[in-house]
Amino acid sequence: DFGARLEPRGGLMHGVGQQSAEAFAAYWKAVPAGRRPMVYMHYISLRNLPPTWADDLKATLLAYRDALVIPQVGLEMTVYLSPSEHYEQRVAAGEYDQQIDNLIEGLRRLALPVYLRIGHEFNGVSWNGYQPASYKQAFIRVTNKLRAANLEVATVWDAA
Repeated sequence: DFGARLEPRGGLMHGVGQQSAEAFAAYWKAVPAGRRPMVYMHYISLRNLPPTWADDLKATLLAYRDALVIPQVGLEMTVYLSPSEHYEQRVAAGEYDQQIDNLIEGLRRLALPVYLRIGHEFNGVSWNGYQPASYKQAFIRVTNKLRAANLEVATVWDAA
């Protein structure tokens, strides 16, 4: 227990990643109550992110309304699996502030605690292309805007 935001106290929790909503539901049903996953992985790209991005995610999570299922959102600043098409330097420079505002609006609409993996697996250069200095500045820019919005969001520094 390190006292980090949204850190579980005195125990562990698990989740499922890189799956469809149907695969998560099947796993959920297969695991006994009390041991079911508490974290649901969802990926988004900051590019062209609308303020309504979280509406479908919220509808999916409402199926588990009697349990605490926390979304873990992987926020990409690249074109998936195209390392030459990373744009974290533009995020750091403020060119994606509107999309960050849309991210925040979606998180408000979601109205749940969230683990936000900003530029997840940031050191996976062969699949995301992030450069250390600009990635760090983009992470800080997104984090500062989130903190100013005072949402129940834990930013996750997520290495590969």
